[in-house]
Amino acid sequence: MPDQASLETWFRGEGVGVPPARPGGYLHDFGDGMYLTDSQSVADIYARRRAPIAANQRVLTVTLERLSLGRVLDLSMDPRWTQFMNTPISKSTGSRLYYLKIKHELYNQFFEEFLELHKIDIKSFDAVLGPEYNLGGRQLCILHRNGLPSGLNLRIRALFRSATSPIRIIANDGKFTVTFAEGMTPSPRIRFLKGAGGFIASIGISVLISYLLGKVKQWSDNGLIERQLSAFDPQIQRALEASKRKMFDIVDNGHKAYAVVHFIVKTSKELVSRNGEMSEVETTPVVEFVWADIRDYKVEKQGEMKVPPPRLGGMDYSTPYTTSSELTVPKEEAAAYRAAIDELNRYDAVISDRSLTSADKERITAEKQALRNLIDTVFGKPEGGLSSEEFAEMAEFMHEHSN
Repeated sequence: MPDQASLETWFRGEGVGVPPARPGGYLHDFGDGMYLTDSQSVADIYARRRAPIAANQRVLTVTLERLSLGRVLDLSMDPRWTQFMNTPISKSTGSRLYYLKIKHELYNQFFEEFLELHKIDIKSFDAVLGPEYNLGGRQLCILHRNGLPSGLNLRIRALFRSATSPIRIIANDGKFTVTFAEGMTPSPRIRFLKGAGGFIASIGISVLISYLLGKVKQWSDNGLIERQLSAFDPQIQRALEASKRKMFDIVDNGHKAYAVVHFIVKTSKELVSRNGEMSEVETTPVVEFVWADIRDYKVEKQGEMKVPPPRLGGMDYSTPYTTSSELTVPKEEAAAYRAAIDELNRYDAVISDRSLTSADKERITAEKQALRNLIDTVFGKPEGGLSSEEFAEMAEFMHEHSN
């Protein structure tokens, strides 16, 4: 697989709905073909020229191994071209480069003169690479064959990707690193619509205590309950972070995302002897965190109290509760996720293109895997979330209390 040194990145500015020039219908520098530039800013200029409306402007980019282009006439590295352009045409006139800078349309005339002078058969070449004297940088022309786009042209078109995508691909020693463009790297984390803290803070500790324990009951040590609930926040946060890919999928589909958390409240009544008489004393409730997940619906449910057989000295009770809090995803993070998924889907379409070489497909596959790793790292893995046991328990609870 080629390393970074053998790969070159090119750009092309186009206009949506603007057809390519007809063969022979426009005076191109190196003749009919598809023109690329090594400068994104130059491609921006061509996109604006081809489509005055900004919404119709497209700047595309492609990374290619030079050897995969076939036979290239490289004027930028040819001393004959340098001498030809810089030598005065006659003793009383300036050089061709001098006149070219005054009238750029002379480029093709000079190029044809150069080919004739050095007996170069342009039909034996697949591409021409040379200076872009007008706007700067270098230009690459993928030559047409018999007035039609060549197979190389179609291959490069299949490999084009948007230059404005936030996804950046870096090749080094045959390995591909995919990153977000500088300043666009998201750092997604679980955020709640209400409150700057975790799940407990988003609902409100007093509200949650009232919900779990019942407003009519007053417990002598609410501080103990509060400490129990607050201690669950880091555990809840970790469980939600493991499921955060679901949050982005839900928001990407146009729905609201909710953190759904399942608790069990355990209480007991103990038989105690006071002044020779037996009486029941209800103990302070114990709250247990069971599971947390992310869903596209809000849940506020109290399950059926479970009462096991009496034990010696008292009875135990447990009541399941499920509550939720709405999550929020900043627009820029949602957009970054959408762009990454679009890019991943684009690879599937590209790989199936018949114009690609086996080397292209090998590289595209490596890039796709690097992008998948990036998505999993930043946005979470698709399989993240509840364990199979937790999911079964959640499903059972939701089924039992769906009515």
